[in-house]
Amino acid sequence: MPKLAKEIGRGYARSSVIWLISAAIVIPLTCVLICLPLWLVTRQDAPMWVLILSGGLFLLLLFGSIPVVLFVAYQKRKKKLDAIFLPLGLNGSVYQIHFRQYHGQVHGREMAVRFYRGPVLEIEVKTDLALNLAASQDRPVGLSWLTGQVPLALDDPAYEKLLVYTKNVDQVQQVLRHPGLLQQLLVLTTPTEAFLYRHIILREGKLILMSAFNPRLFRFELDPDEVRSWAESVLSLADTLESTHGSVKSA
Repeated sequence: MPKLAKEIGRGYARSSVIWLISAAIVIPLTCVLICLPLWLVTRQDAPMWVLILSGGLFLLLLFGSIPVVLFVAYQKRKKKLDAIFLPLGLNGSVYQIHFRQYHGQVHGREMAVRFYRGPVLEIEVKTDLALNLAASQDRPVGLSWLTGQVPLALDDPAYEKLLVYTKNVDQVQQVLRHPGLLQQLLVLTTPTEAFLYRHIILREGKLILMSAFNPRLFRFELDPDEVRSWAESVLSLADTLESTHGSVKSA
């Protein structure tokens, strides 16, 4: 929880800095384009058109610049994300007005990617698994609620940081004995330079890698090769889980 509280505080800090920068721009503009012309008109007998023109310019700068800034930011983000996910064979489209999503098949399996405010990056693949499972390296709010369970006890000290939640306790405990599976979960839930929290969530036939919270205050960069490797690792994990779960059921 301390990490989560710290990250929430960081989010408020970002918002506060943005508001301060906005105020540093808007207040001088208000003084120059509204207060000064108003004083000239009311005290110095300047013609009314001075106030009308300056007020129009103020509104144009204030409200006209917002769509431009949002458009430039969206195009910049779109270019970076397209460079990562289009080479995988996914098709990109708008998500939640200002963000991006990608859909398609990779190695014969349906994949969906969503990037939205947070920043949050979700990589989702479809599976035939009936298991319910979540894994993380922290105790973020929500995982225990998603699974309805406290973390399972893992005997191997090499995975003491790994928390695995599930409703299907007996089946998942057998699945986790598969060589290399815990290592896959550990790697995919390890924090990176871009994301502080990373969770694996398996439910309703979907395996999701959710990466959230940028550990830096403003600078946010995604490494294309790294993110593509995450997508490949999620596909590999889905294959491992399906093969392992199938052997468990047939045993």
